[in-house]
Amino acid sequence: MYYVRIFSDLSFLHENGLDLGQEVSLTAYEIGYSDKALAVKVVGCASVNATPHITIATIEDGDPFDSNKITHWLEFPPMDLLGCIARVDKGTRMKKMLLLWQHCHTAELKLQRV
Repeated sequence: MYYVRIFSDLSFLHENGLDLGQEVSLTAYEIGYSDKALAVKVVGCASVNATPHITIATIEDGDPFDSNKITHWLEFPPMDLLGCIARVDKGTRMKKMLLLWQHCHTAELKLQRV
């Protein structure tokens, strides 16, 4: 599965040996949920979040930030993910994420299992 990782603080990237456009290998190992968001916990890359995770979906009026507040986590067999470091402004997040995903994924546009 391919994932575009979003960072807004470029100094954090550089302090942790990361750069925009860089591919990183991640492992998802727990899924969590709340009344506002659904996410998976990951390891394999520095994160600004107390709980490194990928937001999968938001629910109704939820915001991706709400995944930081998830307290209910369930383990599942580890799944390897391939990610691409990207910077996306909140106001145009989805459109830019798609464009960055297309840019970072230089092969065909498809989900890719590592």
